[in-house]
Amino acid sequence: MNQFVILFLYKDINIKVSISYLLKMNDYFVQCIRTDKKASLYKLGDFSPDLILMEFRPENTEDYSVLHELHLDFDIPILAISRDTTEAHKVKALDGGADDFIQIPYQEQEFLARVRVCLRRRQRQRAAVKKYRFKNFIVDFDAKEVYLSGRKISLTKHEYRIVCLLAKNAGKVLTHDYIVHNVWGSNPIKAANILRVNMTNIRHKLHDTKETGLIQTIIGVGYKMPAANERSS
Repeated sequence: MNQFVILFLYKDINIKVSISYLLKMNDYFVQCIRTDKKASLYKLGDFSPDLILMEFRPENTEDYSVLHELHLDFDIPILAISRDTTEAHKVKALDGGADDFIQIPYQEQEFLARVRVCLRRRQRQRAAVKKYRFKNFIVDFDAKEVYLSGRKISLTKHEYRIVCLLAKNAGKVLTHDYIVHNVWGSNPIKAANILRVNMTNIRHKLHDTKETGLIQTIIGVGYKMPAANERSS
């Protein structure tokens, strides 16, 4: 099961529908933002994606400045897509910060292969992290163990999966649907209630409060853990 978040910055609604459907059918978690206005990019921090798909239109010169800003501000692979297949357009996009470029219309298998290539960089980053540390809290991914102030905390299978998912995506806001999908594999009956009960149990076991700030609730969206203050490999 994929644990990657893909953010699609689209312009054409038809392209958005076809690409998001293709990605979801291949088990990727996809968020879409219309990029007709540059202000929409401020939403990026809400998703902390592993890959950005960005649709270009050659007549819109602002696209290149947006791409450059993304490249400078976020250490995230960028896959540019466009109907313009001229060499000059491709070169400008790649020089501007895109990691790869694919033309529209596209071949589905080639498109998915290029997505996988872009995500390998993210995958290597994840594989290098063996532990999550925040203050006196540690998650040891290899041992599948959780410690608080040096004391091992006993968690159920699903509780550990939730903690592990949040820790591996520290600093990101994970939506309720994303957590349920990655922990249970599908949306069980009363999924929101099941997740809420598990989160309550986890917070109780970790003595987590608003003051400790270990698990943050983003009202109406989901949950996140703060970025680690030390990562070990």
